[in-house]
Amino acid sequence: MNVLERIKKQCGACLQEHEVQTISLEETTTFKHVEVSFSSVYEYCENTDILSEDEALLRTNDLSMKNAYRTKMGLLKADEITGIRGKYSISQKELSELLGWGQATIGRYESHQVQDKAHDKLLRIIDEDPQKYLELLEAGRNLISKRTYDKSFSAATKLFANSGDQYLRSSIESEYAAIVDGIYSGYRELNLNKVVDMINYYAIKAQPLYSVKLAKMLWYGDKYHFDNQGHAISGLLYHAMPKGAVPRSYWKIINLEGIKSEEVVICDNLSVRFIPKKDHSFKNLTEDEITSLNHVIENYGVYNSSNISEVMHCEDVYKITQPNGLIPFAINSK
Repeated sequence: MNVLERIKKQCGACLQEHEVQTISLEETTTFKHVEVSFSSVYEYCENTDILSEDEALLRTNDLSMKNAYRTKMGLLKADEITGIRGKYSISQKELSELLGWGQATIGRYESHQVQDKAHDKLLRIIDEDPQKYLELLEAGRNLISKRTYDKSFSAATKLFANSGDQYLRSSIESEYAAIVDGIYSGYRELNLNKVVDMINYYAIKAQPLYSVKLAKMLWYGDKYHFDNQGHAISGLLYHAMPKGAVPRSYWKIINLEGIKSEEVVICDNLSVRFIPKKDHSFKNLTEDEITSLNHVIENYGVYNSSNISEVMHCEDVYKITQPNGLIPFAINSK
């Protein structure tokens, strides 16, 4: 028994005015067939040796027990659900409506009711990924007031901007997770730090550099290194697209932090030009990897997008790969 405070007041146990102790105890109980241990708070009357709890303490102890159960079962605790709402600046009722649940659902989860695993999973998704929350907010904007929408949108976009690269990397990595055959990745795990360095190296050495040309130069850099070292540099997966090899998640990759680019219009077509970053450090690339990139630059650096696409179309691997299919490294002609 740990004494938290002593206050002179009317005691709920003996109905006399005296110093009443507020104490905490460690208790164990069974909830939903699961044994849980938790801290409870009571008032203690020394005159009667009785522990008592008023309505507020009853709610506090109930929540403490259910949070202990949540922790044991791997579920979000009540205060963590409250925290999700807080960071997105949205009320219990409005978040419930966005999620398509009953209006009082979030309020119950933050007080006395334990959420099921399906609801918990959805709450975790929007907690961990502001972009997912923004998608949810946009889909349900007619369900909430404009004032709430604007306030919540502002909070979520700030979170996304502050952690955008982290979420972008996680999204890219998840799209690479299912590939188990190393022949398509050049026997390398995806390394986005190397990819960022490769793009910046090409941007400095192979100007002008546009998105179509870059995709092919990334392929040739990985392929040349594979042929000479037995493995690729980046771990990127390449799809056979109409203009040649294109890395999986390409448009996400070129928006990673550390890559500088601008949109330009060429012959009425929108393209992306990569801007050299003179102060970029290539600390993630080895000397052998830089040697491979230099070889590609020497052979293809002066090519424009059309030229390098035509060269790619002549590769045996491109000819035999199904449209949109993954290009293996082992059968490409040198």
